[in-house]
Amino acid sequence: MNYKDEVARLRAHIQVLEEHILKNGIKPPKLQTDYINASEIIFSIVCDVCKVTKKQILSKARPEFIAWPRQLIMYFYAEYNVGPYRHIVSLVGRTNHATALYAHKKIAEMGWIPGIQKDQFERCKEKIAEAIGSDKPVEIEFHI
Repeated sequence: MNYKDEVARLRAHIQVLEEHILKNGIKPPKLQTDYINASEIIFSIVCDVCKVTKKQILSKARPEFIAWPRQLIMYFYAEYNVGPYRHIVSLVGRTNHATALYAHKKIAEMGWIPGIQKDQFERCKEKIAEAIGSDKPVEIEFHI
């Protein structure tokens, strides 16, 4: 099963659940966006906060002003379950899943991240939670 088939299956499942909830008079929590679009939301917010472009993130360059936002994107992708690590690295122009694993581990250990980077992390975290409509990571599992 490929990614698009899985997305279509999940959307159909969500629709059936919503119909069941509405039929029984229970109002579901209002979400500002579809979780399927979380990757686009995360990418644009991190680029905006860190003042880098999508082209810079997807480039092969590795200076710190590009590497840090790229790691933030991979961290939030992992936190919001955008996909497995091998899929996450492909979204930021990398090939080795260990890159995403390292980024997630590094940022999870927030104690040693310097001031400006920590501020950027906190702003991204707030904006992403606001845009997606939830403070909690998304619980979607993709089989790719």
